[in-house]
Amino acid sequence: MSSSWELVSVAKSEVKVWTKQTQDPFTFKPHGGSTTLNAVCWNHTGKVLATAGSDGRIILSLTNGQPLCVLPRETANGALREDNLNAVVFGSNSKYLVSGGSAGVVKIWDMKRKEMIKELTGHTQPISCVSYSSNGTSVASGSFSGDVLIHNLLQPTTTQQKALRSPLTQAVRGIQFSPFIKDLCASCTSDGSVTLWNTSLLRSAHHFDRVHSAPATGVSFSPYNHLLMCSAGLDQRILFYDAKEYGVVKKMKSEEPLSSVSFMHDGVTIAVGTTLGSIFVYDLRAGSEPKAKYRGHSTAVTAVAFQPHFILPSNSDSSETTKPLSQAQIKPKQQQQQQ
Repeated sequence: MSSSWELVSVAKSEVKVWTKQTQDPFTFKPHGGSTTLNAVCWNHTGKVLATAGSDGRIILSLTNGQPLCVLPRETANGALREDNLNAVVFGSNSKYLVSGGSAGVVKIWDMKRKEMIKELTGHTQPISCVSYSSNGTSVASGSFSGDVLIHNLLQPTTTQQKALRSPLTQAVRGIQFSPFIKDLCASCTSDGSVTLWNTSLLRSAHHFDRVHSAPATGVSFSPYNHLLMCSAGLDQRILFYDAKEYGVVKKMKSEEPLSSVSFMHDGVTIAVGTTLGSIFVYDLRAGSEPKAKYRGHSTAVTAVAFQPHFILPSNSDSSETTKPLSQAQIKPKQQQQQQ
């Protein structure tokens, strides 16, 4: 595996930042102890984390737990929030952030203005997952009713979306665009199926029907190998696919049911979170046994994500110079009033 890395995991209200060298992660609760966290992602520099959960807020933090920004901002009458946010992801250059949740609306946030700039409609049920295309022109979203929508960000209206499948009974549990092929997207569903989509032709490129014997919980493309992707499921299996030949090329069995999966930038290291609170790290060159095991959470891991690989240009201004927030700014207005 790579000589060093950082990995973030979330479970219940906790965020844990792991490194290869330690079994003792840094732990913090950016939303407080009463919020269930459903999603986490890194910005493109690997210095900022965005978390989202049951309080309807997105909080940006440094990896030492220092808060940078809360979205949406509080207003005099209190900002209108969704009851539950299930998904959050940065665009490739972190200028924009995408979220989705119980309102069934995809929201685009401008990170410079710290404001929502667009709402994308089309879902009739809560959104379960979102992904931003590598070229920044499209957003894919999946819902608990089973529909997958592709939203065209180049159109001025909020309804320029195309359905890749009609609503079904199987929830979409994970979705991700290929980092290399702009019109290739993968999704997985509660019936254990994995689908590759051609988003230009608006049709399935290949459907792996019930390739998992239990709900599939996540998909992840290799950021190094153009054709490699993987999926994880509650059947304890990690499956690897050739995205060109449409075949399963490798299978690995974990000792616990899997709830999330993430590829590292080296293309050979993957991490999975489990329903029992563990994180396992595998090296694809070293067989099916994990190279590292972390027993850090007492509840199911809802998301894991490796830190992206990034080299900051010498003439670039980093967006991480945002002034840190005070604890009073982080707490929702209603909590402050109760105190």
